Amino acid sequence: MRDKIIRFLRAHTSPGDRLLAAVSGGRDSMSMLHVLCSLPENLGLTVSAAHFHHGLRGDEADRDEDFVRRWCSEVGIPFYSGRGDAAAFAETEGLSLEDAARRLRYDYLLSLDPKAKVLTAHTAEDNLETVLLHLIRGAGLHGLTGIPPENGRILRPMLDVTRQERDDYLEANGIPFVEDSTNESSRYLRNRVRQQILPLLQAENPSLGESVTALTRTLRQEDDYLNALAGEALSSIICPDGLDRAGLLALPEALQPRVLMTFLAPVPDVSRAHLEAGLALCRGSSTSGSLDLSGPYRLQRVYDRILLIGSEAAEAIPSPVGIVPGQTVLFGSWVVTCQRAPKPETLPDGTLALDAACVAGPLTLRPRSPGDVIRLPGGTKKISRLMVDRKVPVYERNAMPVLWHGDTVAAVLPLAASRQYMCKQIGRDSLLLSAKRTED
Repeated sequence: MRDKIIRFLRAHTSPGDRLLAAVSGGRDSMSMLHVLCSLPENLGLTVSAAHFHHGLRGDEADRDEDFVRRWCSEVGIPFYSGRGDAAAFAETEGLSLEDAARRLRYDYLLSLDPKAKVLTAHTAEDNLETVLLHLIRGAGLHGLTGIPPENGRILRPMLDVTRQERDDYLEANGIPFVEDSTNESSRYLRNRVRQQILPLLQAENPSLGESVTALTRTLRQEDDYLNALAGEALSSIICPDGLDRAGLLALPEALQPRVLMTFLAPVPDVSRAHLEAGLALCRGSSTSGSLDLSGPYRLQRVYDRILLIGSEAAEAIPSPVGIVPGQTVLFGSWVVTCQRAPKPETLPDGTLALDAACVAGPLTLRPRSPGDVIRLPGGTKKISRLMVDRKVPVYERNAMPVLWHGDTVAAVLPLAASRQYMCKQIGRDSLLLSAKRTED
């Protein structure tokens, strides 16, 4: 088990990385934490631990938090703890209790250190359970890829570790742990799968967890490849005012749902039913129609264009506009000015400074497209996610100016500059870009 975790970390981390282990106090996370506390020095990694109290199990949850805190104190690693009310959050957001607890937990873990990599202790059997749950609920290829070993800053170094290997490691090293009584409850579908279905399957194939882990690895590669094809296909049929309907329908039928899914990237919780209804809208004989999606979004057909609308007040999507130093241009409802000057000590509101030495060649203002990303100091982020984080109204997002330098996003005006283009030194030659709405 230890060797598997170390091999994973060698492949997914670099010297100097900070690791934050998510520790519940149970068998999985305590065995992982024990390994992390004895890593080879040449990995150059620092380790801390975090525990999240979901406010669900009363004294037992308090016990778990105290147990992890004391263990971390004994071995001398930094410990963090947070609390939330998963039941209240589930009711407010209309989520299942499991989904609410997971969202609160991950939000807390990712907020502790924006540069740390968060490690969770999912095992091969957890991955198998996830695949079975997706099969039971209904899933396409993506759902059958299981739990990803890496998702942004989240790493899962135990996906190749079986529960038997985990138990052997716990016993060999005398590692204490606590038991979560809810793991025995038949209230949760995952528990029923674990208690009733897995034993039958593993009686037929004791190595089923490892086999499914290998399968999901292959499926994930195929899924990534198909997503890349969908992204390329989308770029060929995307228009300034939407999606070309005929171009979508000319694609191979197996690729059409993925392309539409990529187009709908800003929309949360797009279901298979949404995709099927969206394609039916595209294939229909009517030249107009609409489909309600999650939240305020809807898909609108207007003759041979498919539009993603955020609200009744959604702005028209502007066409690309070139811009050079000394120029002011109109981009939809935005006035964008580019000036070459030394970087001032204080930037006016709505102004970003790009390092002039990093900008050679034309700059172009374009609306965002699904999948566009920007490299920020804290890591790469989808532009759609940046706009959500900065609380940009839905109906303004498709019309905001994204500044491109060649084929790279240099800035999202006026929100943020890409890290490789930022001008950090006061007085250095820079391009000052300001963006203001015409009604401001």
